[in-house]
Amino acid sequence: MSILKEYIKMVSKGLKDFDKVAEGWINVYKEHNDLLTDEELKVIIERRLICESCPLNSKSAKTSKEYKDLYNEPYESDRSTLHCSICACPILAKTSSLLSNCGLEDYKGKQKVELKWKSIK
Repeated sequence: MSILKEYIKMVSKGLKDFDKVAEGWINVYKEHNDLLTDEELKVIIERRLICESCPLNSKSAKTSKEYKDLYNEPYESDRSTLHCSICACPILAKTSSLLSNCGLEDYKGKQKVELKWKSIK
């Protein structure tokens, strides 16, 4: 898949969830400027640890049995930033959006999948 097609898909989804996307990037800014509460920061760090070890993140999904079991094909992406292979969101912003659930929420396959983390708001 070309990187342009990937970004177009990501932007169209982002427009639908603009409030969550904006909150994620605002919280990234707040994190870098020490403006988050200790509780918010704890939740974000826990989510990042889950996503970084998840077999469905963009780096792991390329060889992940879990991804192949869901979609019956290997994951492909030209994006260089770590992102969720299911929802396409950058891990940095997705994990910072306290309004958001894990990207598995966007899985539309036949199998039922459990989210790895949920919204706290």
